[in-house]
Amino acid sequence: MPRYKNSLGEYEYADVIFNSSTMINRENVGQCFEVSLTHIGSEIVNKIQKDRMPMKDAYDMILEYIRICSPSQAEYLENTISKMSNDEMMFFLESIVESGNIHLSIKPISDTMTIDKLVELYHKFPWVTQNTIEVALLSSDGKTVRHIPARRTMVMGKQYIFRLKQFAEEKFSATSLSSTNLRNENIKSKAKKIATSLYSNTPIRFGNMETNNFMHMGAEYVIANLMIHSISPQARRLAEQLYTCDPFVIDIKLNSDSRNRSAEIANTYLKTIGRRLVFEKRKKKIERITMSPITFFEDPVKEAITFVPEELQDGFDYEKAFKERQVLEKKKKKTKAISPLLFEGVDLRRS
Repeated sequence: MPRYKNSLGEYEYADVIFNSSTMINRENVGQCFEVSLTHIGSEIVNKIQKDRMPMKDAYDMILEYIRICSPSQAEYLENTISKMSNDEMMFFLESIVESGNIHLSIKPISDTMTIDKLVELYHKFPWVTQNTIEVALLSSDGKTVRHIPARRTMVMGKQYIFRLKQFAEEKFSATSLSSTNLRNENIKSKAKKIATSLYSNTPIRFGNMETNNFMHMGAEYVIANLMIHSISPQARRLAEQLYTCDPFVIDIKLNSDSRNRSAEIANTYLKTIGRRLVFEKRKKKIERITMSPITFFEDPVKEAITFVPEELQDGFDYEKAFKERQVLEKKKKKTKAISPLLFEGVDLRRS
């Protein structure tokens, strides 16, 4: 595995090598930040150990590093250190140096790491540079002959990695026009990689996480994205608008020719048992929310309700109100309760 020589002159070997494309494609730049932060933190600890830095200067450097990454943690640590005795401060500093790392507790939203903070760290600690990596040169029998320096410097840092098991059925997707191999498995197109296509035409696979992320906007948006990027051959042709129209105005609408290939596949299976799916478009029916009658108990009112608001006098249905009043009087005799008379959601109780 590749190795590099730290500021103490000791060789450290890599355990895992990440392909940088995986971070970019998955939009997970946090991995780059984490490796860079641990690299800078390790170099600070190594400098404290190498220069035999006084305790006060060492704590100032550690607090400055944490303050850029997480101001709240730096404030908490500074208050904690101020309450320590000299022996406790020395013991705590030795534990940091022996671990070789400065532990950070960065909050997800308020302490979000950015490229600007990373630049600020490199400006604050200019003696921290990227590593000169040495790669092993192997002989024909697989043994290391010597190490040769790589053509460019890079960062090697520590990172917490959890390996999680995934089930194949969670990643299943039916792509309609994608290429298949001899085992009838979907394969990716290499047309874009060999520069024979302007953009990749391989259907996009939507997993559980992607679907859940879109679901908060409504199921119709999830279905539209699935059809445009994957499950509708006709709708996938609409993606051409991304490359021929204004790139800052992305508003692709499904047309009447777009068909859901998954629904067609389902209909094919249902046809064998004499059934089929029928999709009907219906207009949304919006109804006004009205107040429900509130029943309250008090002395029964003998006279009929004669007060009508001025805004309802024109066109007021007195006959309807009289019938509703008769029903109300019957209920009063049984329950000795009064319910306010409602006319199209407006309370017409006695003023």
